[in-house]
Amino acid sequence: MPTEIDIENDKNTKDFTNIKGVHRFRNHMIAAKLSKNLCHPTAMLHVANMPDEFKAIDLQKYLVEEGLTVKDCQDCGKEGSGMALVQMATEQEAIKALAKFHNVTPEGIKTKNNAGLCFSFSGRKAASNDARNSEKEGKEKEDLEETPEKETEMDEETNE
Repeated sequence: MPTEIDIENDKNTKDFTNIKGVHRFRNHMIAAKLSKNLCHPTAMLHVANMPDEFKAIDLQKYLVEEGLTVKDCQDCGKEGSGMALVQMATEQEAIKALAKFHNVTPEGIKTKNNAGLCFSFSGRKAASNDARNSEKEGKEKEDLEETPEKETEMDEETNE
């Protein structure tokens, strides 16, 4: 336990390091596989455990009805995988959505394992292929625009 802020003497803090059954990933192999996808909070959310009849458009409608701002929402993964990417308006909106809706089942929907929708942050930059392609094209355009300046600077250095 961290000692620099004297947490060891805090009555409201408990070390769960060696206690079985309370770790998020019960199996270390699963932990290794899943932890590679962990990232800091972003405006992009990955939603899993969606039933087959509950599509990205339904998820978007649900989140908007709950007062959140959704910029884009797309099904992802293989057909029937029950996953979607949701681009929220801001990182704060994504944090709110994750806190409020993780492991919650929308009314009238039955999730695959009755654990509710599984929200997590995604490192992806854009939900839809069109947005990802335009983002990629924008980056390529920036790279092309930067190239002549670098060449000009190099030419000036050689002439001196």
